[in-house]
Amino acid sequence: FQYSDDCFGVQLASESLWYAPYQCFLPSSQTKLLCLWDDLGIPHEAHKQLHGSKLTIIGFLVDADRLTISMPPEKKAELIQHIQFFIAPGTIKQSLRDFQRLAGWVNWALNVFPLLRPGLCALYLKMTGCVEGEERLYVTNDVKEDLSWLLNHLRIESEILILEDIIWD
Repeated sequence: FQYSDDCFGVQLASESLWYAPYQCFLPSSQTKLLCLWDDLGIPHEAHKQLHGSKLTIIGFLVDADRLTISMPPEKKAELIQHIQFFIAPGTIKQSLRDFQRLAGWVNWALNVFPLLRPGLCALYLKMTGCVEGEERLYVTNDVKEDLSWLLNHLRIESEILILEDIIWD
């Protein structure tokens, strides 16, 4: 699997090869990719060659043993706090840039909490047609209701199961 300039894969821990430039054993597929990059002259760095059953990928905690993806607790707390600030009582307007920043942050979180997507409907609707970053937009009741709904669910959700329990015959 490749995401932007990051490559991910699954391999048995017993299937490793020695990679001389880094003086360590790496999963065989990773070692072969690094050798190809060496042949092509593509630079890479040792500290970026991560492997194991628990990794941080695009900021999420991926646990291959438990088959879960979760948001780091401190990042989740920051997002919750930001949403609370955005919709705090007395908040009348926010800049378009603030709307966009919040939408982007929540979109990132949707990788772990995809069922919370409806919580962005009013936010996106409010931004429709706006182009000036400092333009002040009303934080309407619809926006506050959608984000409150999202916030309530975000507080109780913890992780996503990559593969739910299945009985294999």
